[in-house]
Amino acid sequence: MKMMNPHAVGTELKALFSQELHAFLNEVNGVNLVMLCSSDGFELSYASKKTERTQGKLQL
Repeated sequence: MKMMNPHAVGTELKALFSQELHAFLNEVNGVNLVMLCSSDGFELSYASKKTERTQGKLQL
């Protein structure tokens, strides 16, 4: 029996999330990082103007 991950999001939604977050970053000055999370705190998508992704806490 195959168990479904309740936190899994389809690839079509992930692509849409990524596209929308990158569009947001291109329109807003002063924002370098955007993360979309579910209501229970799981990361759904991430977009950044910088190429490297930090691990752990966000550096402000």
